[in-house]
Amino acid sequence: ITLPNKTWGGKDVLGIEIAENVGAADGRPAFLNMGVHHAREWPAGEHVMEWAYELVNGYSRDAAIRGLVSKTRNIVVPIINPDGFEISREAEPKGDFTRFDYEMKRKNCNVNDSPPQFATGVCKANPGGRVRGTDPNRNYGGFWGGNGAELTWSGDTFRGSAPFSEPEVRNVRSIVSSRQVTNLITMHTVAALVLRPPGVADIRPPLEEPQ
Repeated sequence: ITLPNKTWGGKDVLGIEIAENVGAADGRPAFLNMGVHHAREWPAGEHVMEWAYELVNGYSRDAAIRGLVSKTRNIVVPIINPDGFEISREAEPKGDFTRFDYEMKRKNCNVNDSPPQFATGVCKANPGGRVRGTDPNRNYGGFWGGNGAELTWSGDTFRGSAPFSEPEVRNVRSIVSSRQVTNLITMHTVAALVLRPPGVADIRPPLEEPQ
């Protein structure tokens, strides 16, 4: 599948949908598994692709997987932020998290929120360095601009100019709004945490916390 919004760099965001009779117009529950909101978190995409391999390769030999594929839809989008991912993967490693350490780029390639002096140049080589852009994971409508989201353009967790201002995030919304998505996982790296809705500690614990 090709998601409807191209990135700021003009790239398609691609995924795969795995199901029996995948073209049928029905209301089967769908699971969305996605990775690499944050460009430098490379293994997140690998984990998501392994899930797709597990479903496809296990279908013919594992009854549990065959049952899953027959009863549900599984949507896999390994790279939500392909612009940033490509820059991070291809950059010369410095390892110092400085402004021009492009391997450490986290955000997408939106230039519109940067001051004029930093708004020139291509995403992989510009006066703003790796910090130019928006954190897609902070751009969703739920709790937009709340704790954990920066208001300054150069922050690694900059929220963007408005909820869903980023094409990468609108792509995720398009999947959820066009299919019967009953659960989803967004893969990240580094923190070694499992975060569940609502995902904001000062709101309330997840409803299933006692279990």
